[in-house]
Amino acid sequence: MSLRICIAIDSSEASREALRFVRDIAPIGSIVRLVSVVLGEASILPPGGATIPVLDSLQEERVREAKRVLANATDYLARAGIRAETQTIELPGRDTDIGRAIVTSAASWQADLLVVGARQHRQWLRWLEGSVSGALTRLHRCPLLIVPLSGAQAEHDRPTRILFAVDSAEDARHCMAYGLRLATRASHLRAVNVAAPAPVWPVAHDAPDVGRATKALVAAKQCLQRASDNVTTATIGAAETSDDIARVLVREAVQWAADLLVMGMHSSGGLTHLVVGSVAKEVARLTRTPLLLVDAPAP
Repeated sequence: MSLRICIAIDSSEASREALRFVRDIAPIGSIVRLVSVVLGEASILPPGGATIPVLDSLQEERVREAKRVLANATDYLARAGIRAETQTIELPGRDTDIGRAIVTSAASWQADLLVVGARQHRQWLRWLEGSVSGALTRLHRCPLLIVPLSGAQAEHDRPTRILFAVDSAEDARHCMAYGLRLATRASHLRAVNVAAPAPVWPVAHDAPDVGRATKALVAAKQCLQRASDNVTTATIGAAETSDDIARVLVREAVQWAADLLVMGMHSSGGLTHLVVGSVAKEVARLTRTPLLLVDAPAP
């Protein structure tokens, strides 16, 4: 099934890696929109209150550089048979909400997938942490694919090992509806539910949680078996480890040699939003595996 894929790029190696990953995973017939953001400088206020604007020539040079990056990326994808269109977004200053501008572009274009390259601990994480995750739920429910610098796919055209982190049956079905678009019949697919460590603050702990995890893995297995002949499921994490959920998932992705990690990012409010949001944020910070975040339904 073809996809409408929006990629936010600049001249960094992180963006080039995101392009390489999309080149390899984009289904036949997919259309790509390449978006580059050009930031203006904040005005300088010298003594006397006169304002000195940024030189027009400097801004024009930045726009030319952005368009050069877009043109090179378009040619790169064209050589792989992928059609791409481009958009340059000019924002007035460095404090402007870049993440919101990118997500708004993806939403208005009705993207099926938004892709960013990630420099660990740097600006993409801040955008995810701030406006991007919230905007995803409000704008187009558009999944977000974060490609870390270590996530290149060199040996094959599609992810052959996809790991799904599931929390509930609804979560499993929703995440897989997106993640399985990138799989083939030969892909190795694995669904895991993390046995969370005991809470550090008093909280009601309902017994049905165990049944919830079991139902999540059963639903996941049913979905995965319709897509591939190579399916496994497991509950991971144990009482004897002090690792949090995010570290358990990141370690599992490495040990299982996953090409792609898929997890939900719930849009519910209150405590659930804070807990799930923090897990997604921490996984994005730690992972060296490409991460697909899907705006999963609230439990």
